[in-house]
Amino acid sequence: YASLDLRIFDIKIIIFSKNENFCDFAKIVPHCWNNELSTRYYANSIENFNTITADIEKIFDARKANSEEEKQEDDGSSEEAQKPSFIEFRPYYLFIIDDFTQIRKTNLITKILKYKKNLGFSILIATDRLTALPAEASRFISVTEDKSAIMDARTSRKNQVFKADFHKNTLDIYDSCWDLANIPIQIEEG
Repeated sequence: YASLDLRIFDIKIIIFSKNENFCDFAKIVPHCWNNELSTRYYANSIENFNTITADIEKIFDARKANSEEEKQEDDGSSEEAQKPSFIEFRPYYLFIIDDFTQIRKTNLITKILKYKKNLGFSILIATDRLTALPAEASRFISVTEDKSAIMDARTSRKNQVFKADFHKNTLDIYDSCWDLANIPIQIEEG
């Protein structure tokens, strides 16, 4: 849905990694902070992850309760019911994790994986082993220098094949993040 209107605070990025340098560039962007800029969404221990996501877990629970109330009121035949559910949720939460075995059993991650409807939460797991992914994973992106593909787990079919461009260093991600981090932001109420 390329036409989605995602403003700066409409997506929150939560990073979990045992490697202190993993996604280092993202630590400064406003997407990795709560709206009050008092909590940075970057954790390198389970305890730290549980602390920074306590409020996010409450948001998940509220969205789930609201979604289940709406499901009871709607038979699913309306045009509104046919739209992808994640569009209605702001902000959208994207978890980027490089050590899934460490975080798998946390309350929030378990809830996100268990609930089938997208309530505005996604998990991106960086790994080089398919066995490290949860059984609930529905899409995979395989990236190599020669050929890359987006695959659907249900069909084991390559939906889109492409060549990742590893050699063009036209974007300096660190400079871009610094520029983004220094843009003044006004937060909408509501």
